[in-house]
Amino acid sequence: RDEGQDQHHADIAGELVRRHEGRIEVEQANHRLERLASTDPLTGLANRRAFMAQFESALDRHAATGRWLCLLLIDIDHFKALNDRFGHPAGDAALSRVAAAMTGSLGESGIVARHGGEEFAVLLPETDPGAGYALAERLRRDIALLRDLPAPVTISIGLSPCPPGSGQDDIARAELIALADRALYAAKAAGRNRVVTARRQQA
Repeated sequence: RDEGQDQHHADIAGELVRRHEGRIEVEQANHRLERLASTDPLTGLANRRAFMAQFESALDRHAATGRWLCLLLIDIDHFKALNDRFGHPAGDAALSRVAAAMTGSLGESGIVARHGGEEFAVLLPETDPGAGYALAERLRRDIALLRDLPAPVTISIGLSPCPPGSGQDDIARAELIALADRALYAAKAAGRNRVVTARRQQA
């Protein structure tokens, strides 16, 4: 038996193992980068970029299923005042607690994301306006019950229902977001800590 040949085979095997381990490390690093690129570092939720990709996919599925879909835009009430009075660590704690509470409250019912600043977005696939409103109200109540924060925290919610067969083009999708945004503004204008459902204009 040729020891040199055995050593050559062992060297080849070792090199193959090292290359395989190297590929695994690269793949793991890529997954970590993808996760960092799509996740809000403070709350652990999907960030705006990732949410918009999920939003597009959900609307594509929505167009095929013939069922309702609801979009919620959510804002923490008086967040700037909380930050100014108690400092940014308190604001960060409020954001994290609200994010965790919303995720726990919704479970598998919806997709939650940090939309920017103190604003969150929730997508409720296969959810009609009545069920969407009930889920939004549950979120609002659960957040109002949060404790261990420097001050009570409440949220305002704008609900935009998407009827079956709609949301199939960019204009309709932009309108869905605009309607939720206007409903959120109406909720804050009406005194905050409430849910307002957007009203579509009749054709």
